[in-house]
Amino acid sequence: MRNLVVADAALKTKNSVKDVQVTQPTSPPALPLMPTLYCKSTAKLDECLMPLKAMLVPSAMSNSRAQTVLPALGLPESLSLTHDRLRPFGPHTILALCQYKISSHHHRDLLQMKSFYLQNEWVNQIQSRLRVSAEVVMNVIAAIDADSLAAQEKAALLDKDIRKWYETTVEFLQKLSTKFGKKLELYLHIMFFGAACIKDEHKANAFNMWGYKLAKAAIKYNDSIPLCLLSLENKNLEDYHSLTEEQKKELVCTFKEKWTTHKFGTHTTQHGRSGDIVTVCMKVDGLHRVGVKYFFALSVTPTLVLYKAEIRLAKGENPEQGEHTARMADIIMPLPLVDITGNEKMVINYLNHEHDIVLCYSVKLCGWTHEKFINLFELSTSLPPLQKLLNALDTGSCHFVKLTSAELEQHKKAYYIAIEDGTI
Repeated sequence: MRNLVVADAALKTKNSVKDVQVTQPTSPPALPLMPTLYCKSTAKLDECLMPLKAMLVPSAMSNSRAQTVLPALGLPESLSLTHDRLRPFGPHTILALCQYKISSHHHRDLLQMKSFYLQNEWVNQIQSRLRVSAEVVMNVIAAIDADSLAAQEKAALLDKDIRKWYETTVEFLQKLSTKFGKKLELYLHIMFFGAACIKDEHKANAFNMWGYKLAKAAIKYNDSIPLCLLSLENKNLEDYHSLTEEQKKELVCTFKEKWTTHKFGTHTTQHGRSGDIVTVCMKVDGLHRVGVKYFFALSVTPTLVLYKAEIRLAKGENPEQGEHTARMADIIMPLPLVDITGNEKMVINYLNHEHDIVLCYSVKLCGWTHEKFINLFELSTSLPPLQKLLNALDTGSCHFVKLTSAELEQHKKAYYIAIEDGTI
């Protein structure tokens, strides 16, 4: 009955829209969901392909979701929760919405009411909701149905192409199952995820085993000096190329035997030993969290041990500059500011110093020798300015003072003027 009414409405609106040129929409109409495919030959196949179809077909609305969504739309909760397969928004619908000046969200409401209400109710609901005449409603519905028909035709072509792929996939899986004697699920998993497994698979080869054997022989004679495996292999690369195929196969077999019998061995290179140290440190740190005390004892070459000052000099830093900065940080932060404000949790704010310190606590820093009051560790590394500031802090000429009410008002006026000018 509904199809007859829609067809009659389409005939009524045919003359009104035939002379209007339909433009190409900016987005294609929505496609229907994939129908469930079933293979008669193997009932198990449909079950094993369910994960693939689950990625293509979204689930329907849950009951808990419907209890909150449907009343918000003005719809009864007892409605069917089946997913509407088509939501077309094609050229005919766009033309009708533009002709009658109906917004896109009203188009969504119209589709929802058309789907949920009975035939003798949804027309009245649309008229009351959109406040349009019955003729306009029928014209818009006819345009939507025209786009729906076009979407169905396009979806049928898509289903046909996907069905061909599905049938060839089913046939190919059956051949694999017959040939290798495994279940269909295994080959389906390999088809979609086998590439990642193959990429991450550990493979033994003759070159890796030759490098391991070479490093093990080199460290046997000199265990105190860390080895660089890459440089060691480059120096002896001709020896590897002189190996025969039988010798290479023997190396691979030896490597596999060691891999199965000795899961964890002693690393012979600097990179491997560094990784062992990191792993051990993480384990003992975890034990320390439950109360286990520990200490590290590393055996290193004495020539590799450098003092802190030597390391900083090697980087081009000046240890004297760091000492001056550290002393200034101890002098200016945070005890003097705590004493003058009486706040034990007081900290210095360099970025918003004027607002958070001066205006809030009526405290001002006098005798600062630099142009700007910035973080001490961001000062220039030049020694004369640092020495000048350190002398000012030692002598007390750079200190915090308490502002009077009049001085505080002057600071407030200057602060707000700077905000209006954009300098802050």
